Amino acid sequence: MVIENKKLPIGYWIKHADQLLTSGINQVQHSFSLTRTSWQVLNSIASKPDIDRESLLEVMQPFAGEKSVSTILCEFFDENIISIQGGLRLSEKGKQLYKDCLKAQQAFRKKAMAGISEVEYEISVKTLSQLVSNLSRPEASRRSPINGKHRTYEKEHSR
Repeated sequence: MVIENKKLPIGYWIKHADQLLTSGINQVQHSFSLTRTSWQVLNSIASKPDIDRESLLEVMQPFAGEKSVSTILCEFFDENIISIQGGLRLSEKGKQLYKDCLKAQQAFRKKAMAGISEVEYEISVKTLSQLVSNLSRPEASRRSPINGKHRTYEKEHSR
């Protein structure tokens, strides 16, 4: 049985979009010897000069673990892309790399966003943000409608 695209669940679209974004960004950034993750690290440092390692790890947490980020930072340092002057910051070489990568990234974003209005984008982000917020709460505080009444998860399942 073939399922119509509009009938597929949101999880399918999240996973598929992430795979396509990762593949596309990896392809775009490959010419700069970067991956999606290393681009995100570079972009995070460019966006917040003097960011400390712990803050960067927190920003990167949904995308990469400490070991991966540390490896990228070591590579960036060895290649003179970043320096450590009170925090992490781009060197002159890093600033040029960022500028070149950003240009390629913006072209990719334009392709990815074709046919999607700013309002549709904002609605999608808001919806996904709410989904993450809902799923990030402890189980006991989740509420679910039962016969028009809201009960906590624990009460619903303690019978």
